[in-house]
Amino acid sequence: MLRALSIRQPWAWAVAAGHKCVENRTWRVSYRGPLAIHASRMVETQAFPRCERLAGEPVPPHLATGAVIAVAHLVDIVMRSDDPWFEGPWGWVLDDVMPICPVQCPGQQQLFTLPDDVEQAVRHAIRKRAAA
Repeated sequence: MLRALSIRQPWAWAVAAGHKCVENRTWRVSYRGPLAIHASRMVETQAFPRCERLAGEPVPPHLATGAVIAVAHLVDIVMRSDDPWFEGPWGWVLDDVMPICPVQCPGQQQLFTLPDDVEQAVRHAIRKRAAA
């Protein structure tokens, strides 16, 4: 069972690109481990300038939505951080982020389990990426 978290664009892109290693949430979970990064269908266009400033590069003009775009490890959840991406109240600390070719999948709120067929496609994308 691969757990997933939906993140609005452009924030999901920033995670997948390795820029953003803290995802801000208003809630926390006890789960730690592999986490599929799902780019939600929502795009926060007003967030582009801040995301670009923090990332140090332009947000790509075409962002995947409604798809798993990376896999990371959720290593901690903190209430304080000096990381410029941290806004709180909870910061989900991500490590070992691996971007993958987008795998279409409907998102959900909260932490969710990927459907079996999507998980198989994501695991295939991970193996393909690791072999490259």
